Amino acid sequence: MKATFTIDQSYVRLSATQPIQLVRLPIAEPVAPHDHQFYEICWILKGSVIHRTPAGSMELERGHMVIVPPGGVHAFDRPRNCFVINGYYLAEWLLSDLRSLWRQSEVVGLFLAAHLFSSRHHSDTRILAVHQKFLPRMQAALREIEAELIRANPSLVYLRAAFVKLLLEISRESDAGAAPADGAGLRSELQLMLEEIEASLAGRHAFSAKEASREAGLSPEHLTKLFRERFGLSVRDYFQKRRVQLACAYLLDPERSLGEIAFDLGFSDHAHFHRSFQKVTGLTPRKYRTEYFLAR
Repeated sequence: MKATFTIDQSYVRLSATQPIQLVRLPIAEPVAPHDHQFYEICWILKGSVIHRTPAGSMELERGHMVIVPPGGVHAFDRPRNCFVINGYYLAEWLLSDLRSLWRQSEVVGLFLAAHLFSSRHHSDTRILAVHQKFLPRMQAALREIEAELIRANPSLVYLRAAFVKLLLEISRESDAGAAPADGAGLRSELQLMLEEIEASLAGRHAFSAKEASREAGLSPEHLTKLFRERFGLSVRDYFQKRRVQLACAYLLDPERSLGEIAFDLGFSDHAHFHRSFQKVTGLTPRKYRTEYFLAR
C-alpha cells in the first residue's frame, strides 16, 4: 500500500501555542491510502468502518482507536454512520521532559517511540480497543482539551497535563498490553542507560556510556549492542537525537536565542548545532522555529 497524499503541517497547523489539534469529522466515504507528518490518534466515536494498513484490514467500531506514527500508511473503506476525532500533537513538546514519562513507559511505547527509535516496528500502526466503561470519561477529557484549545491564550501547562493524563489512561483502559510496545518491559540495563542519558541532558552530569555500563554491571560493548538491537540505533545517535529534540522544544520559546540553545545543550559551536539539527529534523533551527510560530 502506497500513500497517495500526506496529512502534513499545511493541514494540521500545529504551533508553539497550540501543540495539539483535535478534529471532529464524519467518515462519509472511503479515504484513500495516506501517511502523516505527525502522530495521529483516531478515536471511533460511533458507527463502523473498514481500516486498511499494509498488514491487513479490520472492521473498527465505537471504542476502537487507531494510533498511526509518522510515515505510517492507512486507509478507510465502507464507512457506516462513522464519526471520529483525529488528534495530532507536536511530539517534541512532550519529549522535552522524558524523565518523568519513562516511568510511564507504556505511554512512550504507544505515542512517542517512533520519534525516539529506528526499529522497523516503531512505524507500525496500532489498533486498541478501549474498554466501554472508559468511553464517557475519555470523551469528557477530549472535550476539556478542546475547550482549552479555543481559549484566546491556551495554557500549555494545562494542555500538557491533560493530554499526558489522557494518554496514560488510554494505555491503562485498553487492550494495549496485548501487544508489546517499546518502553514497556525494558531490561533494567537499558532502562538505566535511557535514564542516564536524560539526566545528562538535564545538566546533571556529562553522559558516559562506559559509566552507565559499569552501573549496569555489563561491558560497554555488550550494553551498546543490546541498545542497538532493541532500538535500531547506536547510543551515540540516540543521544544526538535527544539533544536535537530538546532543542526543538527550546525553539518553541521565542525568548531563547539560537546561540543560547546551542550553548545550553553542549554543542561546540553554531555550525555544529546547525548540522546536527538538520540531520535529525531535515530543517534548520531557524526554519523549525518559523514553521511552528504560525498565525492563529
